[in-house]
Amino acid sequence: MKIHRDQRDNTYWAEWGHDHEARIVTLMPAIQNVDTRLWTHDLDYHRQRAVTEVELVELYVRVPREPERDPRITRLAVLVEQLLAEHAAATGRPAEMEEELRAALTVVKGLPEEWSRRRTAAGVAGARAASRAAHRR
Repeated sequence: MKIHRDQRDNTYWAEWGHDHEARIVTLMPAIQNVDTRLWTHDLDYHRQRAVTEVELVELYVRVPREPERDPRITRLAVLVEQLLAEHAAATGRPAEMEEELRAALTVVKGLPEEWSRRRTAAGVAGARAASRAAHRR
């Protein structure tokens, strides 16, 4: 899903449709989930916008795709941060393994993106195999 930020009012919009012949792009309001950071459409059809491709480039900024996040991993990250902060407040010093914990958490946060890449690669490989099988017949 392509997300754009309107530079005039800082609202976020998702591409909903594209009329290539007329060079018109339909935008729907977009909402970002605070836990997963994933974007969804706000299906309020009364607020949709139709803009030209030129307006889209001149008035809107493309929002870069964020890594996929799993709410369970996000919750784990919050708990680890709280635990480290409580330890530092109670003892007046950081936890002994704080750096190792943060490094491990960084690896875990990257897992959803890794899983996504693997699914995509497997899908591409499967499509190629199916295409080769169809051409052999």
